[in-house]
Amino acid sequence: MSSVRRFFLSLVALTILGCGGGDLTIPTTGGDGSGGSGGNDNPAGSAANVEPVEGEAQMAAAGTEVGVPPGVRVTGALGQPVADYEVTFVVTGGGGTLLNPTRTTDSDGIAQVGSWTLGSPGPNTLEARAGSLKGSPVVFQATAVSTADVDHFVFVVQPKGVKVNELQTLQVAMVDAAGNVIPLSGIEIYLGLFHLVRPGQEVANNDRLVGDRFARTDKGVATFSLGVSKVGSYRFRALSDDLPEAGPHGPEPYLFSRPFNVY
Repeated sequence: MSSVRRFFLSLVALTILGCGGGDLTIPTTGGDGSGGSGGNDNPAGSAANVEPVEGEAQMAAAGTEVGVPPGVRVTGALGQPVADYEVTFVVTGGGGTLLNPTRTTDSDGIAQVGSWTLGSPGPNTLEARAGSLKGSPVVFQATAVSTADVDHFVFVVQPKGVKVNELQTLQVAMVDAAGNVIPLSGIEIYLGLFHLVRPGQEVANNDRLVGDRFARTDKGVATFSLGVSKVGSYRFRALSDDLPEAGPHGPEPYLFSRPFNVY
């Protein structure tokens, strides 16, 4: 290689490296020429908010579970659901208990406590805690009602004359001493069928019932759909084993419906 050629290559190398001793800088740009991602590739992907989705303002008997376990939704800054975020549920009033109090959100961003059993009669509160997210803690309130408030039952829908095996709707409500419905859900009430053989004599005949004679109250009222398989005169009796304060099988004296005929 000639001395001229060697001199030329050395000059090119010095030009690339920078004769003044400066560093060589190779700029990079994103596809839009902005200079790369500039930080978080998904700025809306992290959790930002938490809000209630179900289980607010419920009522149940003291010592029993609420009908709907409280649940919350965790979302990002743009409102999209965030999965796998840990939420802790904590009883803050009433002395109730929880099943599975620590949950992680599902693909819809929802975390729901396993169950909430209310404590002492009166206000009960529960918090869903989701770190420093906006909306945390989410507060749930429920009212625990003492079953001792139930004074008696009433047939709010009485039986009527029907054909053999024809179903009819019956309703029994739990009320206090003043006749106000106690709006407790989940209390089991069951009906017994009595055949009026002759005046002053009746015989229990539950085997003649058509349909389910057991029903749970919804806001204090139990609804039945029942029929009778044989002709005759009958009446129903309402009972419950879920009200120990009111007697071994419900409020005493026991509630009977008015008589009705099956033809």
